[in-house]
Amino acid sequence: MMSSDVSSFTASISDGTTSCDVSEISSKPDVQKIRGGKPYLLRGRRKEVSVLSQAYQRVIREKSFVTVIVHGESGSGKTSLIETLREPVCRSNGYFCAGKYIQNSGIQEPYSAIMAAFSDLCDLILQSSDFSKARRAHIREAIGSDGTLLTKAITNLSPFLNDSFQVAATDTKNEFAYLKFKIACKTFLKAVSSVQHPIVIFVDDIQWIDKGSSELIEMFLLDAGIENVLLILAYRDEEGKVIDDIFQKNVKDNVTDLFVQNLDGKAVNLIVNDILGSTSNSDEIAVLSELTLQKTNGNPFHVIQFIETIRKEGLLYFHNERHAWIFDIDTIKREMMVSDTILDLLSQKIRRLDKRIQEMLKVASLLGYRFSEMMLLKVVSIFLRDSQENENNERFKESRPNFSSHFTAENIEALLSCAINEGLIERMKDGYQFSHDKLQKSFKDMIDESSKRRLHYIMGKAYLTSTLSDRLYYAAVHLNNAENLVRDENGLVDLANLNNSASKICRDKSAFLDAALYLRRGLSLLDNERKWEDHFALAFEMTESLAKMELIVGNLEACKEITNEVLLRCRSVKMKVNSLLIDVEVRMAGNEVEGSISTAKRSLKVLGTDVPQRVTMLHVFTKLFRVRRLLRSMSNDDIVGLPLMQNITKSASLQLLVNLCMHCLLKDEFITGVYTALLATELTIKGGLSAYSASAFTMYGLVESFLGNCHQGYRYGQLAMALLIQNPCKDAECSAIAVGCNNILHWRKPLHELEEPLRKALHCGFEIGDVVYGTFCVSLFFGVSFIIGKNLKELESFMRKTYFRLCDLSQDALVLWAQASMQCVLNLRRETEEWKDLTILTGEVMNEEEYDRCAKEDKNAVLVMMKCFYKTILAYHFGFFSLAEKNCKKLMTLSQITRQSYALLGCHFYSAMVFFEQYRRTGKRKYVVWAKKRKRALQQIHDAGNPNAAIYLSLVEAEIVSITVKKEVPMIISSYEQSIVTIKEEGYVHMEALANERAGFALAEIPGYHISASEHFDRAIHLYQDKWGAYAKAQWLRERQAALIPEATMNSKLWRRSVLGTVIVVPCDNEAE
Repeated sequence: MMSSDVSSFTASISDGTTSCDVSEISSKPDVQKIRGGKPYLLRGRRKEVSVLSQAYQRVIREKSFVTVIVHGESGSGKTSLIETLREPVCRSNGYFCAGKYIQNSGIQEPYSAIMAAFSDLCDLILQSSDFSKARRAHIREAIGSDGTLLTKAITNLSPFLNDSFQVAATDTKNEFAYLKFKIACKTFLKAVSSVQHPIVIFVDDIQWIDKGSSELIEMFLLDAGIENVLLILAYRDEEGKVIDDIFQKNVKDNVTDLFVQNLDGKAVNLIVNDILGSTSNSDEIAVLSELTLQKTNGNPFHVIQFIETIRKEGLLYFHNERHAWIFDIDTIKREMMVSDTILDLLSQKIRRLDKRIQEMLKVASLLGYRFSEMMLLKVVSIFLRDSQENENNERFKESRPNFSSHFTAENIEALLSCAINEGLIERMKDGYQFSHDKLQKSFKDMIDESSKRRLHYIMGKAYLTSTLSDRLYYAAVHLNNAENLVRDENGLVDLANLNNSASKICRDKSAFLDAALYLRRGLSLLDNERKWEDHFALAFEMTESLAKMELIVGNLEACKEITNEVLLRCRSVKMKVNSLLIDVEVRMAGNEVEGSISTAKRSLKVLGTDVPQRVTMLHVFTKLFRVRRLLRSMSNDDIVGLPLMQNITKSASLQLLVNLCMHCLLKDEFITGVYTALLATELTIKGGLSAYSASAFTMYGLVESFLGNCHQGYRYGQLAMALLIQNPCKDAECSAIAVGCNNILHWRKPLHELEEPLRKALHCGFEIGDVVYGTFCVSLFFGVSFIIGKNLKELESFMRKTYFRLCDLSQDALVLWAQASMQCVLNLRRETEEWKDLTILTGEVMNEEEYDRCAKEDKNAVLVMMKCFYKTILAYHFGFFSLAEKNCKKLMTLSQITRQSYALLGCHFYSAMVFFEQYRRTGKRKYVVWAKKRKRALQQIHDAGNPNAAIYLSLVEAEIVSITVKKEVPMIISSYEQSIVTIKEEGYVHMEALANERAGFALAEIPGYHISASEHFDRAIHLYQDKWGAYAKAQWLRERQAALIPEATMNSKLWRRSVLGTVIVVPCDNEAE
């Protein structure tokens, strides 16, 4: 408790109105009779209420995501209108949650309104009667590792997470961190929304929205995967065309626009009747309503303020004996209609308040729209202490507010109660807030600029002495508003440090744009000429952090400029490490192929590792000889037992070499990529193990595989996996697994064993922000799943969950990696009357022309290979063999890309199958020669120990038999039978279907075997449609079957089955006929 003589103050512009006792203020009975008892009814809003109701009904009916933008002038009743939805939403088991952006003396806490709504939502879910362990587990599983980020912003999210869950720092790549938080928020929203519990999210006053929040909302609007959610955004028209400034044009066109007009005379009359009651004279009320409309222009907030004002002026009073409100119209006209605007009346009302209430609310208005009693007392205490310490300081006296009255810790609570009774503020669970931000603004406008600066200064010091978790952030905000009061160098340095701390708080909340703003503000406080001499450590830390923030938010040019300055100021090579990594990363993020490679080479040279500007084959083989010599005497255990790398510059060099190597290989800079892989391997052998050693050995295994040493390649690929287990590093895990699975491990492992590592790697990539290899792993996982015959319906479901996330995360060039395989799956499942349309990779996820243009501009041979591979598959399956041949030949020209890929077997196989079919159609022997060449390639891979080649080889051999020994029917049947058995044992359902299809076509050409052919076709159709989910392929084959097999034969039941479920052909009498 503070003593009465040191516990109150007034702003210097106080106008000297008379004061009265606190007890007198708080005991006035008429105040609650205007607003009290029951709230006045919402009048004149039937149409607007209907629009909101219909939007909510649409969410329920269509299980969709609906957005409504509500706008109108301040005080038009937008919030009250939207709140009418709360009750019906609750009755329908829905959740109504809300958040509001606030204009607070330059304070705009990042994501504040959305996080407030999400916190509200968490409370509602936890309080719901049907909240179960199963639902908690579902939400926890959906959020996953994103809980680490979200718990920093949504404070009451913890009950949804594991009991052992701890908020820990995440190792997230710079350029991904900004997106990661927004995606985590979107994931949370998807996880908590359901058909049983539709959600209404009301975000108010978005005219004050921060940049990060606007981008987050825009992401919500663009995501077709969000369901069972109604998003309502409200803003003021007079604040400008906020929607055009915040959101993209196409987003605005996809929402419902609801304009809230001011009320007409009928609605104003109803409100006045609601307030004054039916006991008053209706004719007089009608006249008063007309006067109110003239004065307020039908603005609901102004209507209420006008009625309260005339009551305060004694022109409206409650007659206890008559139980009615009494007023004189002529007096009201004479006294009240002179003022220019309702704002003038509001100002007059405020100036007639008790002086202590005025002074208290002026201070509160600078603390914010929401404030606490504790901070009010702190501000006063600090001011009075400073006044005593600076009693003779003339400069202090010039800017200080004028204290003229006293309110103590005891009576401040009573004054707050009085303000509540006056309708100026409202009590909240954690403090108070103004009843309307117009009231806050009115009190704030009553303070002159000099007094504002001094009060901000006091408030900054008050926050510094508080125990709030974000006290440094709020202290920085207030002290920045009083910067001109901090004149000495030490004070400016302290304020710069405070801004640095505020930026860290913003960064922890994933508010990277705000973090960059505070860093820039802090740097501006330091003397530009002397900061690098006098305050080097602080200037270096803030500048380097600013470079990271600019990279995160995508300001790549600014990042380059700042990074260059840091590199110029560095006093040692060690200090340059982070900036060198950023310098390369920013160019890779900008997809600058040559720039990123040349920058990486320069950076490596600074760190003591030289990469020739032009790498030749001589460089490669010289380095290969040295690395092989080093490894010759080392076992896997020797390598795993190497000491940890202690030298920070070598660790950075290894990281740069690995990233450069992968970047070169992806960008078709093959020789440079191989050389850097060898350099990385040499460095880790000589310097010890680091987080990137696994990636180095993965790349070395790839080099050996390229050179034909598949056994050695597999050895080092396995070694890399062992290093990942021994020295876990998520930053390297995704890339190491991606390269290992795509290029190395499939030589000795069955493809289905690669699914789980790839699934783990893609989740790891998106968790830490390795967008490049996360996207590549999605492409690999999808491609491997397709090749081993996973159900296409399941793959389509995976695609729909993943593809839009890829679009959120990746640049267009990265998303392209996954498009060809995904579009191929959709084409195989699509219904169409034109089969050739299915050979074109244009549809829901891909545009083939745009894809080709991007691949050409990016000089990306991997993209070309992927497109040709999947077009070959589609063209072959739908009978367009000339088109398939054309793409096969393109694949041959890309042998350098395909020869180590898991897709190599598929390329050889489909090429052989296409050439066999072309031979059947043209009779040209060259096709048989080409096909047998593909068969020999498959045989070599099989003989080298690849466990995935047998199924392809078996069907190719059956095709050779069907072509070369046409008259030996039992041999043809036996070869297909054997292929079907081999494939079925491996579980490749689509290949089993293809083997049955090929057997059907082969037997359909042999007189007397139509029944057996028909059964093979039936079996193939069943497998394609019911097991694999390729509806289009099944329908195509059904049509081909009908064209080849007479209907009578198809309806015949004269066939037998073997115990294996395949066909044993027994010529029957009717077949011979």
